Amino acid sequence: MRYRLSTFLSSFAASALLISSAAAQGAIALETLTFGLTSPVAAEAPLGDDRIFVVEQAGRVRLFKNGFLQGASFLELTGKVAFGGERGMFDIAFHPEYSKNGQFFVSYSNFSGATVVERFRVSGFNPDLADASTGQVILSVPQPAANHNGGALEFGPDGHLYIGLGDGGGSADPSCNGQNLGTLLGKILRIDVDPIDFTGTYAIPPDNPFAFTPGARPEIFASGLRNPWRFSFDRENGNLMIGDVGEFLREEVSVSPLGSKGLNFGWPVMEGNLCFGGSSCAFGTPGCFHPAFRAPIHDYDHNPYTGGCSVIGGYVYRGSRIPGLQGSYFFGDFCSGKVWTLLTDGFSSFSLLDRTAELAGPGGSVPTVTSFGEDGHGEILLVTFGGELRRVIPAGAVGTTPNAQAKFERVSISSGAQQQIAVEFGPGLAFQPYILLGSLSGTSPGFSSNGVFIPLNWDAYFTAALGGQTSSITVGELGLLDGNGETRAGFVAPGGALPFSLVGQTLHQSVLAVNSFSGLLAASSPVRLSFVF
Repeated sequence: MRYRLSTFLSSFAASALLISSAAAQGAIALETLTFGLTSPVAAEAPLGDDRIFVVEQAGRVRLFKNGFLQGASFLELTGKVAFGGERGMFDIAFHPEYSKNGQFFVSYSNFSGATVVERFRVSGFNPDLADASTGQVILSVPQPAANHNGGALEFGPDGHLYIGLGDGGGSADPSCNGQNLGTLLGKILRIDVDPIDFTGTYAIPPDNPFAFTPGARPEIFASGLRNPWRFSFDRENGNLMIGDVGEFLREEVSVSPLGSKGLNFGWPVMEGNLCFGGSSCAFGTPGCFHPAFRAPIHDYDHNPYTGGCSVIGGYVYRGSRIPGLQGSYFFGDFCSGKVWTLLTDGFSSFSLLDRTAELAGPGGSVPTVTSFGEDGHGEILLVTFGGELRRVIPAGAVGTTPNAQAKFERVSISSGAQQQIAVEFGPGLAFQPYILLGSLSGTSPGFSSNGVFIPLNWDAYFTAALGGQTSSITVGELGLLDGNGETRAGFVAPGGALPFSLVGQTLHQSVLAVNSFSGLLAASSPVRLSFVF
């Protein structure tokens, strides 16, 4: 039986019905939206926007729109961004009135090593393209070393721009920048990017904690930080959640509750809840465990084998797809690959859950997370070291990516062979139809449809398979998943029936779960089949 394109790619309205009862309790999985990104380090979206803007370290902002990673960059700054190691483009933040004024801000390392924050505007002719000519540097902070640059940008509920800066690098904060109010390093800054006369680059909010303190930089909002690579605001209560990367002892998650200002998180005197010493600090600096220091709500062992070595701060979930997840703060670790959620009242944490196994899925591991993000509707995003953009979804929902496996990966066109591909979609898709499709042009960039990522390029072979026109190769056959949502899809290549032109080419195949009413339900990872003589 052949299954044609028009049968199952016409409607996706009923896909929400696949959300399982487990999802109502907060059970989660990951869907891959796209891959093929180059060193992505951030993913953001203006509130209510269906697009996702992904920052690549080399100086590009890529656009994910309508299920596809767009070929053209939204913004290209590779000619002014120095990248490598911990340098590069760091983040993007959209003005709260972006839909009206088109303003957004990026942070990056320039060729002098300084951390730069620059304002841009979107093109007046194309909403998917920034106007690079509108760039205006509003802040430039020299960096004494190539690490601990920070670089996170977020607009707070007060409409001001918050900027994270590391301590300037070097072991143990050699200049005690974290405790020095005369430098912007080791701080989170708070500035007004809408000065009343619109001629300046930024203004100091008069209620900043050190706005009128002699010798202190008035931009400072919080101090005592080593490298706040990522921080975020809870969309509901306004709490500022901070992931601060540790040195030898602890990785920490800290909170600046809404209404608090001028908190000191202790570095380099404290590292998490442990004493680090602050040997580089001037006489008179508070000592370990001093009440002037704000303790983290959670810290964990700085050890790649037992905890991790680089916390990745995330976001509090305020989306709508997973009601049981409301209020859960996502964070992870770059080295161990773990992902956790916790709840907090702003002063302590509880209900810490290791989510790694849930998010790993059939593949058995979570891709290394370089940053979390939020889409325009409050759903949690991840970007990975390997170049993927992923989204947290309810377990069993559309978009999970089961791992497909094949018994062999080569076939002779002269003798032929039959390949079996094993895939498990799970009981939520029991007895649903499936179709096996292939592509000869590879798997990157692939394409998405209604949130389901299909890891195949849509080429002539893919179209032929959909239409049942693949001649002797029986890709395109339809079957039914069993009661466990599993199948052993068959691929038959009769001996002598394949054209010699296939020798040296590789066919990538994916199993798609489909439905004649709700369309595409899920797609497996790709498997390879190389043709030899």
